Amino acid sequence: YTHSLHRDTFVIDLLTRCFTSSISVIHSNNAVPAAPRFIVEACISERNVITLVWQPTSPTVITKYTLELDDGANGNFRKVYRGPETICTVEGLHFRSVYRARVKAHNAAGESLYSERLCLQTSDHILLTNGNRTVTSQINEDRVILGSTGLSRGVHYWEFTVDRCDPGGQPAFGIARVDCNKEIMLGLDMRSWSVYFDHKRSWFLHNGEHFERTDGGVRPGSVVGVRLDFNRGSLSYYLNDEPHGPIAFTNLPAGIYYPAVSISRAVQLTLHSGLEAPSESEESDEDSSGGGTGTETTSMATTVSIHLVRNPEHLSPFMCTVHCRFSSSGCGDDDGGDAGDDGGDNDDGGGGDDGGGGCGGGGGGGDDHRQYAI
Repeated sequence: YTHSLHRDTFVIDLLTRCFTSSISVIHSNNAVPAAPRFIVEACISERNVITLVWQPTSPTVITKYTLELDDGANGNFRKVYRGPETICTVEGLHFRSVYRARVKAHNAAGESLYSERLCLQTSDHILLTNGNRTVTSQINEDRVILGSTGLSRGVHYWEFTVDRCDPGGQPAFGIARVDCNKEIMLGLDMRSWSVYFDHKRSWFLHNGEHFERTDGGVRPGSVVGVRLDFNRGSLSYYLNDEPHGPIAFTNLPAGIYYPAVSISRAVQLTLHSGLEAPSESEESDEDSSGGGTGTETTSMATTVSIHLVRNPEHLSPFMCTVHCRFSSSGCGDDDGGDAGDDGGDNDDGGGGDDGGGGCGGGGGGGDDHRQYAI
């Protein structure tokens, strides 16, 4: 009887457990789900594509999720995915934008609250790497990138190595004013001067006028040299250590010019600065712009270390004749907004036109004040 009683008790316990388990299943099927949670370490941003990963936070049955994203400018949220998966990749977003994401869960009983918001920043459409000396384009449209140092006197020379140039790429090399149009090819406006290449030939370009077509294009490994001579007011080019075409531009207006390039569609260039300028005898005696070559009365060649920046407005012009190096550190606001004011006007003595001035002070006046996603 005792054995029988124990057996009966065991059976009752087992049934009780099964009954409790059944109640739990019924409850899971009929309870509103808890808000899901983003797995932050698994969420990534690459170029203008972001991948979001999330997970449920309770055992409640979930039939689908709704993922929402804003417009990258702190605007309204919009639905980008609805379904049972817990991962979603969103493509075709704006470059250099901060997107906010949120997700909620659904089942037959209703929908959860939204998850905590997650912010992801897309990369710049122009990537600067290698100490801001290598520039890579990620879009099809032309974009202008300026050097970190404004030049106004002496003779200067720098080179670009073509690391990558897919068919259809047309990189342009030259100089520009700081307020040139940076959304078009270098040389298309009146504040920039350039030579642009395809894989077979090149053209000089200023204010939208193309002229002096020259045989010889660029491909990976090509080296394009730029010689800016303020004594003669001229700009000339080299391709693979040889003069390329006649002197491109003469009678350049006095003022401050920045080394510049424009690139598009899968082009990558690396800047080499601080180089000795080729002597005058190595240049062509011709002049494509009709101004004559003139005579150089002073040898004032300078070697200036330059890197590339997206926002050179905060930088002071280079006015002296010694070797200077500008910092490439600094970062922008965490939310991807406008760069901070720390890199504004500085007292580095680089003021008046050709007034001698000094080099940048120790305050880091040459900082770009934005950290680029790589």
